[in-house]
Amino acid sequence: EEDSETVHISTQPMDYDCMAAIRHKKQEEGLSREFIEYLTQTNRESTNANYDRSSRKFVEWCKRQPSPIDPTEYNPVAALNYLMANKDFSQSQLKTIRASISSV
Repeated sequence: EEDSETVHISTQPMDYDCMAAIRHKKQEEGLSREFIEYLTQTNRESTNANYDRSSRKFVEWCKRQPSPIDPTEYNPVAALNYLMANKDFSQSQLKTIRASISSV
């Protein structure tokens, strides 16, 4: 039996578009579409690709946890645990991971 707090996380592969998630979150915060597009267009294509790649890896990591984590919910402990799981990465890679996670 499930309670109202149960979180369902799909085990199917997820196409995750970090920039789309950022745009959606900013709309929920009440920013206009024009302003959101201005903000997201300031990122270069390579930055967007890096964010998407980092975000997809984070989503997959969240799904593999013993108690799956919803990657769209604010969860600083999960973010820190993910960074620690990747502590051997370069500082630049870790900054990209942190930025992609915190931007959503």
